[in-house]
Amino acid sequence: MTARRDRALVPDVSRLPQDLLTRDVKAQARALGAHLVGVAPMDRMEAAPPELHPRRLLPEAKTLISLAYRINRGVQQLHLRGVTPMPFSRFAGLEPRERLDDMGLDLANFLEDLGYLSLPVPANQYYFQEKGIGDLSHKHVAMAAGLGRLGRGGFLVTPEYGGAVQLVTVLTTAPLEPDPMLDADPCLGCSRPCVSICPVHAIDADRDRIVTMAGAEYRYGWLSYLRCQWGCGGLVMDDGFYGLSDVPMPALDDETDPVQVRREFLLAAEKRFPWDRAYRAAFTYIACSKCYVVCHPERLKRNRAGTAPPGAARPSEQRASPATPGGEEARPDQTPIQRSPSAARSMP
Repeated sequence: MTARRDRALVPDVSRLPQDLLTRDVKAQARALGAHLVGVAPMDRMEAAPPELHPRRLLPEAKTLISLAYRINRGVQQLHLRGVTPMPFSRFAGLEPRERLDDMGLDLANFLEDLGYLSLPVPANQYYFQEKGIGDLSHKHVAMAAGLGRLGRGGFLVTPEYGGAVQLVTVLTTAPLEPDPMLDADPCLGCSRPCVSICPVHAIDADRDRIVTMAGAEYRYGWLSYLRCQWGCGGLVMDDGFYGLSDVPMPALDDETDPVQVRREFLLAAEKRFPWDRAYRAAFTYIACSKCYVVCHPERLKRNRAGTAPPGAARPSEQRASPATPGGEEARPDQTPIQRSPSAARSMP
């Protein structure tokens, strides 16, 4: 009697078509507060290094779901004007990540109520200090799920909100319908403000990294982890930073070695000025991160086109009526994008 009652609590979704299941999951993600949601099959992450591969966390997983939360525009503008770092530290850093963690957990539980084992992976306030990495790369998952492309600054650039998003990932055994990957490079034709705004020259304008995904190679910008850590970590006092300490940057043979950089960064903590140590003991404090805030190629494209199409749907969504459950709510800052047909056919 008990077993029969328990089984009745779980909806029978064994015959639910893949497209309807995907529609319901995306609708739930948006209802939870996600501004963007995308789906990727696990095979798009096959080139990931073993220590960052999603299968290490949930071997049974078939699908990755990426959720993005946009950063408030007023907070962005205040941060760029250099008035105070406090709203940005809270509302662009800590608060979105806490909300994304809640969304990820709630969406994973929603999927498990449907009978699919699911795992939320915390947003990036949790990571291995000694390596400077998390359990997986949320930005690579987001790229695989079609939310955007890795850009010149090394961060995810979305067609809707530029680089001003935070991310979280849910792994699931649910066989969801994958989204096509973004085919167009959002950085093409951009004046690269992310490069010029960095006071420590952490972003190289001409040097690239290459990632392989879904059988194709994608280029994105090379970033000096040392310089980025020093600047965004508040160890530089400059007009471009909200730094409270001024600590000389060490010379390293490899400025991208996370173990060396993290070691030097932790040793430098002993040299922080007293008020800096006091602030950092009290709350999360962001000294820069202006590169991804100044990144808005979607505005550049609108200006060139001479149009401002707020609420324009993505091409893949124009077929869905806004009145149907599958129709996505109109979102600002959207522009037409091109997607890879081959990626769209890739299934779990």
